[in-house]
Amino acid sequence: MEAGNVVSKYAKFFVSSEIVEREVLLGDGATHKVSFRKVSSFDWGRFIQHLRSASADERAGAQPLLIAASLCEPDGAAAMSLEEAQTLDPAVSDALFEQAYGVCKPTKREPGNA
Repeated sequence: MEAGNVVSKYAKFFVSSEIVEREVLLGDGATHKVSFRKVSSFDWGRFIQHLRSASADERAGAQPLLIAASLCEPDGAAAMSLEEAQTLDPAVSDALFEQAYGVCKPTKREPGNA
């Protein structure tokens, strides 16, 4: 089987490259239009493992991890590094996280459907 056939046969198995725009109300009282992308199973797994960690530092790092992985420019380029996400104002971090989680959270599907 050629590589081209594998990609088309399993195309629905991969994370969508769709960019989702959301309006986010931040602490300054203004609404800002920001872009998010769904994260891969690898990045989602890292986020979940941070949430479940026995380490308080790792649990605290879960929110910035998802923000940095999901927040993007309208063209899909990364908008923020993990280091930058770790230094966000708490209210801004909460607002961005709420939207990132909404975009990235896996949807429940009927049994047997991929």
